[in-house]
Amino acid sequence: MKKTIFVKYSNERSEAFAIRTDIYQKDSQKKVKKSPCSENAEIHVRNIYRWFRELEKLYAESGLKINQCERIGNSVEMEYLEGQTLEEILDGYVARKEYDKLEECLETYLSILTKAAQDEFHPTEEFRKVFGPVPELTHMKSAAVTDIDMVLNNVIVCQGWNLIDYEWTFDFPIPVEYVVYRVLHYYFETTGARNEILRERKIYEKFGLSEERRRIFAGMERNFQQYIIQGYEPLRVMYPKITPGVISVADTVKMYRRQMFDNLQVFWSKDHAMCEENSRRFSSSDGNSVQCSMTFAEQTGCIRLDPGENPCVVQIRRFCVNGRELSPEMYTTNGVYLGESLYLFEHQDPNVFYEEKYIQTLDLEWLVTPIAGGILDVVKTLNQRYWKQEQRIQQQQEKAESLQNMIDEQNEVIKAKNQIIEQKQSLIKEMENTKVWRAYRKYRQLREQKKE
Repeated sequence: MKKTIFVKYSNERSEAFAIRTDIYQKDSQKKVKKSPCSENAEIHVRNIYRWFRELEKLYAESGLKINQCERIGNSVEMEYLEGQTLEEILDGYVARKEYDKLEECLETYLSILTKAAQDEFHPTEEFRKVFGPVPELTHMKSAAVTDIDMVLNNVIVCQGWNLIDYEWTFDFPIPVEYVVYRVLHYYFETTGARNEILRERKIYEKFGLSEERRRIFAGMERNFQQYIIQGYEPLRVMYPKITPGVISVADTVKMYRRQMFDNLQVFWSKDHAMCEENSRRFSSSDGNSVQCSMTFAEQTGCIRLDPGENPCVVQIRRFCVNGRELSPEMYTTNGVYLGESLYLFEHQDPNVFYEEKYIQTLDLEWLVTPIAGGILDVVKTLNQRYWKQEQRIQQQQEKAESLQNMIDEQNEVIKAKNQIIEQKQSLIKEMENTKVWRAYRKYRQLREQKKE
C-alpha cells in the first residue's frame, strides 16, 4: 500500500519550472517523486533524469555520489536518503568552535567541484539568457555540465556524500567559481554566527573569491532568480505592491512589546535542531533585567538563549547550568565580548549557545538594552577604536618583551664571560702558589738585576 508522507508544490515560478514533489512510502521503502504541474514543465522534469546520468559520469571518480533517479511516465523517482546534511555537520563544528575542521571539510567538498571543471570558461548566448550580461570573466574554469545548486543542504552523508537535488543543472559553460560562491554564500550569510566566522576567518578570500568577483556573482544570482520566475509575480512580492502603506497596529504593538519586554527566549534540544515547540519566553518583571529558572528533560544536550531579534547590548549577571556558574569561554555567542560579562550584538538574531552531555537545570539573569540604528553605528565605531587601541597596546607590549628578551640574552652573555674571567683569575692564583711559578719569578728578578 502506498502512503503519501509529504507534498510540496514549487509553483511560485514560471510555469515551465513549476513542479510537485511527493515523498511516499511503499512496502516500508520511502521514495521521492517529482512531477510537472503542467505540460509546460514536462521538459524540465524529464531533464532531471538526464542531469542524473550526466552528473554521475562527471563525478564518477570523485567520491561524490548522485542520488539515484529513474523515469516513471512524465515524472522522475529518486531514492529517499536519511542522514545528516553537510550543512548540519558544519553547524556542529561551529557549535564546538572547531573552525579548522570546518574549513577542512569545506576544502574537501569544494575541491570535488573545482577538479571536475577542466574546460576554459567562455560566455555563450544561453549563459546570458540565464545569468544576464556580466563583465568579462577571465581565467575561470567550467565543466561539461554544471549543477549550480550544490549547496551544503543538498548533500546528505549516508554511506558517503550524496548529491540529492540537481534540478538546476545546465549543459553550457558556467564558472565553477560561481558554484563555489553559492555554496559559501548560502551557508555563511544566512545566520549571524556563521557570518561572524565568514568575516573573521576571511573564508571568501581563502577560496579565491575577491570582493569584485563576489559582486559579479551576486548579479548573476539575481538574474538567475529572475530567470526562474520569468515574469511570474509570487504572492510574497505582490503583497507590498497591492497594499502600500498598510500597517498592522496589533503587530506593531506586539513587536514593540517583544523587543522591550520579552528579552529572553530559551530553546533546548538534544541534537542542535532548535524549534519553537521546544522553547519558552521570559519577560522582564521590572522593565530592565529578566530572570529564568528551568529544569529540562533528561536528553537535553544543548540550549540557545535569544535576547530578542534585533541588535542589542546584553549584560549577563548570572549564568548557571547544573548549578555551576559558567564563564565566557565556556559558551559561544554571535556577539562581541566587551569585558565584564557585557556583549554587543551588532546583527539580527542575537544568541548565546551552550552544550553539555546532560543539561538538567538553568538559572539565568541578564539585562538587555535594545540599540537603535544610529546608536549602533556609534557603538560599533567606539568598539572598533577600542580594539584598535588594544591592538596598539599589544604591539607595544610585544616590542617591550622583545627588547627585554634581548637585554636578558645580553646579560646571559656577560654573565658567561664574567664566569670565564673568574675561572682564569682563579687559575692564575693557583699557578702563583706553585713552586714552579715562585722559581720563575725569582729567575725574572735576577735577570732584571743583571740588566741594571
